[in-house]
Amino acid sequence: MKFLQIQLIFFVAILIAGIANDIFGQPKRLVIPGGDTQQYYVERWTTDDGLPANTLLRIHKSEKGYIWLSSFDGVIKFDGIQFTNYTRANDNIPSNAISQIEEDSNNKLWISTYGDGIMSYQNGEFISENDENMKNQSIQTMVIDNDRIWIGTRGNGLYYHTGKEINKFKHHPAIENITISAISIVADGTIWIGTEGNGLVSYHNEQFQIFTTKDGLPGNKIFSIHIDQNGKLWVGTDLGLCWFNGKNFEPVAGIDPCLINTIFEDKKGNLWLATDCGLYRKTRDANKWAQLALADVIPSDFFTDVLVDDNENIWVTTYHAGLAHIKKSKFTNYTVRDGLATKAISSIAAYGDNRFLVGTNNGTINLIEHDRVGEFKLNTPLPDTRIRSILRDSKGNIWIGTSVGMLLKKRSGSEKWYTTENGLPDAEVRLFFEDSNHNIWFGTRAGGLVKVIGENKFEIYDKSNLLNSDFIMSIQEDRYGNLLVGTNESGLNIIKRDGTVKYITKEDGLASNLIFNTYTDQDGVTWVVTNGGICRMVDGKFFNITAAHGLATDAPFDFLEDAYGDVWLPTSKGVVKAGKKELNDFADGTIDNINFRLFDKQDGLEVAECTGAAKSVIAGDGSIWVPALNGVFMISPQEIGYNEIPPPVFITSLTADGRKMHVKNDTLRLDANVNRIIIDYEALNYISPAKVRYKFMLSNFDKTWIKAGHERSAQYTNLQHGTYTFKVTATNEDGIWNENPASVTIIVSPHFYETPLFYLVTAIVTTLLILAAFRLSVHRVNRRNKTLTSLVEEQTSELMEINRVLEEQKEELLLQHDLLAQKNLELEKAHTEITSVNEKLTKVNSQLEDKVEERTKDLRSTLDKLRSSNEELDTFIYRASHDLKGPTASLLGLTMLGKAISNDHRYLEFFDRIEDTAYNMNGILAKLLSMHVILKTTVSYVPINMELLLSDVKSSLNTSKVRFTLQSEFDTSPTFYSDITLLTIILKNLLENSLIFRNPSKELVIRVGVEKRESMIYLSVEDNGEGIEDSIKDKIFDLFYRGSQKSKGNGLGLYLVKKSVEKLNGKAEISSEPGKYTKINIIFPAKDIS
Repeated sequence: MKFLQIQLIFFVAILIAGIANDIFGQPKRLVIPGGDTQQYYVERWTTDDGLPANTLLRIHKSEKGYIWLSSFDGVIKFDGIQFTNYTRANDNIPSNAISQIEEDSNNKLWISTYGDGIMSYQNGEFISENDENMKNQSIQTMVIDNDRIWIGTRGNGLYYHTGKEINKFKHHPAIENITISAISIVADGTIWIGTEGNGLVSYHNEQFQIFTTKDGLPGNKIFSIHIDQNGKLWVGTDLGLCWFNGKNFEPVAGIDPCLINTIFEDKKGNLWLATDCGLYRKTRDANKWAQLALADVIPSDFFTDVLVDDNENIWVTTYHAGLAHIKKSKFTNYTVRDGLATKAISSIAAYGDNRFLVGTNNGTINLIEHDRVGEFKLNTPLPDTRIRSILRDSKGNIWIGTSVGMLLKKRSGSEKWYTTENGLPDAEVRLFFEDSNHNIWFGTRAGGLVKVIGENKFEIYDKSNLLNSDFIMSIQEDRYGNLLVGTNESGLNIIKRDGTVKYITKEDGLASNLIFNTYTDQDGVTWVVTNGGICRMVDGKFFNITAAHGLATDAPFDFLEDAYGDVWLPTSKGVVKAGKKELNDFADGTIDNINFRLFDKQDGLEVAECTGAAKSVIAGDGSIWVPALNGVFMISPQEIGYNEIPPPVFITSLTADGRKMHVKNDTLRLDANVNRIIIDYEALNYISPAKVRYKFMLSNFDKTWIKAGHERSAQYTNLQHGTYTFKVTATNEDGIWNENPASVTIIVSPHFYETPLFYLVTAIVTTLLILAAFRLSVHRVNRRNKTLTSLVEEQTSELMEINRVLEEQKEELLLQHDLLAQKNLELEKAHTEITSVNEKLTKVNSQLEDKVEERTKDLRSTLDKLRSSNEELDTFIYRASHDLKGPTASLLGLTMLGKAISNDHRYLEFFDRIEDTAYNMNGILAKLLSMHVILKTTVSYVPINMELLLSDVKSSLNTSKVRFTLQSEFDTSPTFYSDITLLTIILKNLLENSLIFRNPSKELVIRVGVEKRESMIYLSVEDNGEGIEDSIKDKIFDLFYRGSQKSKGNGLGLYLVKKSVEKLNGKAEISSEPGKYTKINIIFPAKDIS
């Protein structure tokens, strides 16, 4: 009987324990023992993540901020994103077996090896620091004390490096020919030396003292020594940890008899142990050590080293499981591991102080109370369905909305289940709301808005009587007592206190008609959270803030304002934080951008995605509770912190045309032939390394900073010769930019033809050529002037003789005139009145005739002079062009001869440029001859074969240095007659114009088309070159007009086209788009000679 009672008691105890465990399951989060409930999360790297080796021995964080790791596979450097592995094969280091890395006061890294002594690393170079004593030594440990480096070897005792030489330490049997595995230097000069087998050795004032297991050490193999801030000596052995009480050693309880690899003390005075049986910590004021429960996140108990950085995050190296970073979470997560019934959570509601009801997706309601998760018991079993909403009203009643009905749990404990059968307009109850008059409202998926007016009485507002939608997404109240009702597809319904309603939709200014929630702040500003962004609504004006302005997504699910003026926006990518003042200032146009801060898995969220359309809760203590797809997370705004430390930025490498370049004194000199340079850079941030953003600028090239986002390299091509400064900076996850950018000076050397000497030589040669041509022209003009002078003198003599004969004839005429005058006087006497009138008329007519004759003579003289001048000018142009062709041809022959007899590439390049100049001069002379032909020629109509003509024109072009495609699109039977000379001039100059104004970034394509329509010929030439600006289209056919500085001619080509077209009684039209194409249409009449 007694046995049965004992069994019964035992069974009841187990049952009670099980029930208690079901109600409040123990959290399984990573919490550091001995501290508060701060959650940590672990980020781990192995060879699968780019870590060169999973077996790591030691860790060191340099003054610059890099994480350095020692391994059997070389030296490893980590910047938070990328691992860099320095090995014997690639970097010429003496050994890949690296035992330890330390740093001296000059920021030089000292690296010890197994088998090859020690080396140093500074400014990107590894240097062997061995002498004959250290060569081929295996180094077990290394300590830097001021300017002296203490070196413990394997099997060969203790050495020290003075900076100039390496010496063996005092000879003593305890440290002679044995492995030295640990060293510690005390301020009073005492040296503690740990050996592998001879215990611990103390050296002070030339005296040695030996401590072994007889003095309390757990074992005689010493692997770590540390003197804490209080002066207490800790010693780690292969069989556990102990401390020195001044006389002997006392073992530390609570730690298994394991190998203590490292003893580390953080800035707060907490002690850490890396052992082969786990990771341990003892807080400064505690007496006990506690082991961290890492088995679920780090699959190894063998920890080789531990480091706590300035952010109080923990770095550990393991023997087989790689590198781990244990970081503080900015959030408190509650998941199924802590006792939640399902991963995805649909609703949450406050349930008193530090108590919250959590709606799951299987009909269970969990209760979170004082960081513990249990189940909230109901008398009415809920269906296995989604708990869409929960509300605890001001009277203590609990309203629960599900996908299939609604449960009311009164404060008295009674419960009632509602469906469409007993009053609900729709079974899916999405959300509840209690207004300022303590009225309860709830929204449904398809039944509209419902107001509770009695225990079983509901007042329904839907499309039939008030609203513009029955799908309710949100219910809130503004400070005027208006009810703001958000819908799924019809925008916002504002139900005013007088019962009227106002509809606000996308047409009025909303970003979207799908409303997730609304919030009215103390200033009366209403923020509408939509599927298209956040809309600020104030005084009938709307302003939308979207992903285009930096928001993580266009669809935040809620809008929550904390007590510090910040806004929190749950989204599908995490939770976003922004200053409300910034939102208002941006909407008012007083600032240009908003600093949105996205918190996600890198900040401690187990799953970043928040539950869509779910409402979050602000608790009485200011904490924010957000439902997510992997549970619930809690935000304590006052504890989130703000990273005010900008990330240090470094330029890591520069590559020129695929070749790594060495930068000396922050200056890089590049050859003139370098086409592409790549500059790699990085910033160190171990809190949220993936959220580091960069911007860079190359002075004398970039006009402003280039936003690079997360990109860690910059590329530049075809830099002109000169001096540039490349600068790069970075911002941390909280938008703090480093005001001291990393920089490097880049000097690009000029080509020889870009040097002042080349310019001088070219100028001299060009001047000499011009002078020679000018002197030749002057000589020819002078010779012609002599001929003209002789001819003028001869003609002047003849004119003088004619003038003499005319003078004699004039005298005879005057005599006859006198006789006629006498007779006229006689007649005048007979006819006095008529003669008087006739004399007056004759006088007037005579004056008019004299003036007309005088003007006519002047005009004829001027016309004769103009004709003579034009004839002379035309003759001069023709003869000058013809005569200058000889020297140009000679110049071309000389350059060809020079190129044939010289192999020097500098002279060959010089002759190429002279040859180009000669070809250009030849082209100008050809155009001058063409002008003479146009002016003198008479249109001669002959049959035109366009294909043959186009082929002849193409072969006449100098296209040896230009690649292009010439396409012809001719009418099937383009039979017409025209002047072949004028057409040749037109086609050649249009094709030359296309070649000159080609776009060097793409292959040139020229299309020539000919079409005959009735009695007109339509000739078109189209290219895909640079195009012509609208502002100069009316000028390009003018004489000597040059449309671009790239033109190598004198503005004659298109003028010749114009004159040729006019000669054919035609017209020219142009259409163009800059950067895309230019098309010139020539329209002229065709002669149909049958």
